[in-house]
Amino acid sequence: MIEPYRKLTIGILISSLCILIGAGHGVAPMILFEVMIPFHHNYPLLFTLQRDYEFNLAASAIFLLVGQILLFFTTVKRALIARLFSLFILWVGFFYLIHGVFSGDGLAMFSFCTGIPFLWMSVQLFIYDVRQYLYKPVEDEEE
Repeated sequence: MIEPYRKLTIGILISSLCILIGAGHGVAPMILFEVMIPFHHNYPLLFTLQRDYEFNLAASAIFLLVGQILLFFTTVKRALIARLFSLFILWVGFFYLIHGVFSGDGLAMFSFCTGIPFLWMSVQLFIYDVRQYLYKPVEDEEE
């Protein structure tokens, strides 16, 4: 992977860990919630889009954690399709977290605003990867 895009990938990982969520009576970064989710029983693991923000936190944390791990491994190995798939998983997790923005949920709007750097960098990496995939040089075929 080219050096600027490796930095972009690391920036995506860091910014996705720093998305702030409303947890309990305060806010916490997503990394703290991802680490604590197996030990916290007040947040059920439901993969349906619930209207309440707190019911989507566990599913969002799982999606984001899986996407982050997969994206981390794609920095080591040049796996373009895996990197695109990991971005898709990260976007699904982010959508689980912020889908309440459309219904006026203040916590979802807060998470969306703190997730803008993640969203911006991930779209840049996606555009770069799609261009790289579409415009890869065609190897000469021997007759």
